[in-house]
Amino acid sequence: MRHALPARLSLSVLFATSLYGPVTHAEDADKAEDATKLQTVVVTGTRSVNRSQSSSLSPIDVVTSQDLQSFGDTQLGAVLSRLTPSLNFPRAPGNDGSGIVRPAALRGLSPDQTLVLVDGKRWHTSALLNLQGALGRGSAPADLNAIPISAIDHIEVLRDGASAQYGSDAIAGVINIVLKGAAGTGTNEASITAGRYSAGDGKQWQGEASLGVPLGGDKGWARLSLVQGHADATHRGGRDYRDSSSPVYGQRTQRIGEPDIGNHQALLNVQYALASNVDFYAFASTSSREGTSPALFRTYDSARNVPSIYPNGYLPLNDVRSIDSAVVAGVRGTTAGGWRWDISGNYGRDRVSIDPTHTLNVDLGAASPTRFNAGRLIATQKAFDVDVARDLDVG
Repeated sequence: MRHALPARLSLSVLFATSLYGPVTHAEDADKAEDATKLQTVVVTGTRSVNRSQSSSLSPIDVVTSQDLQSFGDTQLGAVLSRLTPSLNFPRAPGNDGSGIVRPAALRGLSPDQTLVLVDGKRWHTSALLNLQGALGRGSAPADLNAIPISAIDHIEVLRDGASAQYGSDAIAGVINIVLKGAAGTGTNEASITAGRYSAGDGKQWQGEASLGVPLGGDKGWARLSLVQGHADATHRGGRDYRDSSSPVYGQRTQRIGEPDIGNHQALLNVQYALASNVDFYAFASTSSREGTSPALFRTYDSARNVPSIYPNGYLPLNDVRSIDSAVVAGVRGTTAGGWRWDISGNYGRDRVSIDPTHTLNVDLGAASPTRFNAGRLIATQKAFDVDVARDLDVG
């Protein structure tokens, strides 16, 4: 049975503040002009420092922070799927943790063939292995929703020729998420987004804030981005008329739709000048998302049911929680001869737990518990990078 997904109504409110007093119209104009110039420069797919979007050898899509805020959706992957060609971010109802940690795919390829970078540094993959009917079965891709939208300055998406520079895990392409930096006039923001589907379910809200402060005068800055939100579950399942003798005949037994999700995120981005041509930089993030995902309904006469526990049948649920954390730190600079160098360390960790609840173990009979601890999945990544580059004039 096909169920159309109704439109969602949303309302967003944005607040902008400044650490340096009110902003004049002239300052607004200068800032807008500078921002336009900055957004034409790309860093993905090139080692040049002045390559523009139009002069790039391969086409690159640039999604600005204003574009990300123009949609009412609170999930980064869902917003990107509307703004970026050939990027899919499908829903995965009834697929255990894939409804909480949703995979994204470029060009119809497996999700783990898309390389995700944050400020040019490799982002770690999720600990969840996609199974059953989820997109990219057998893959464990990066979790885009673990990155706060309020921390993003813009996103660069490279598809053609990405694997030639970034390797075999970028066959589908590269998604480079560039974080907000600096602490200047009008750079502090806070927003509240709220909405629901026209069917009346799926109510959600999300609050975001991004605050930057200067360090050591003009030597550096630190920017903290925070996200807090919650989304209720949706229900698109029809009524069950298969068995007229069933005690739940004509009722909505199978829940089909998005799970309820609670979201808590924070990201700190720092840069400080150690010398005239040497900068220290670092960013650290933490994300926690939890929700309840439904499985398939067990009828009252199913071999997987114990009637003394669930006389009407039961709908198993999975309590899913994903805790994602990462830290990147490094030093970069430029020599007198024009060489650019960058030395950095990268650590990422993702922990996913899936605990079945409102279920049972048939082998234990009437003594079966209805909640189980199914274990934990953990994936870690450690990387050490040394990059050296220089522009050469070959005439």
